[in-house]
Amino acid sequence: MKESAIQSLLQLLALIANVEEGKISSKAHEIINKILSRTVKPERLEEYNTSFEEMVDQAQKIDVVNKSGADELKRRASQSVKALVICQRSNEVLQQHEKIRILSRMIEFVNEDGIIDTTYEEIIKEYRLQNEFKYKFMNATV
Repeated sequence: MKESAIQSLLQLLALIANVEEGKISSKAHEIINKILSRTVKPERLEEYNTSFEEMVDQAQKIDVVNKSGADELKRRASQSVKALVICQRSNEVLQQHEKIRILSRMIEFVNEDGIIDTTYEEIIKEYRLQNEFKYKFMNATV
């Protein structure tokens, strides 16, 4: 996977990572390590893990301490805008197979983490919609 695809993947995973008390869960860490170990060279694994942690911190900066309905709406809107920007950028620079690989890694992350939030679903749907998938799979456009 080329650098731009890895960066897009990490940014999107940082948006959907389950963060508690400013840190992602150990299970999410394990899943990220599993995904990265299949995606990057072993000597760069630590570099990408550090990069991911920084992205999580950046993605969570907009999160508010107070979880009132209005604040939660603001958080979701901010995450959606960030996801949209990442999707548009990846649509411009990535090839079709890289976009599909990112989508599958996002689904894998959410599935293995076991925590399915409507925000996660929205971000994955946004990625799917924003990227022009032209492949047909079992009579359905992917």
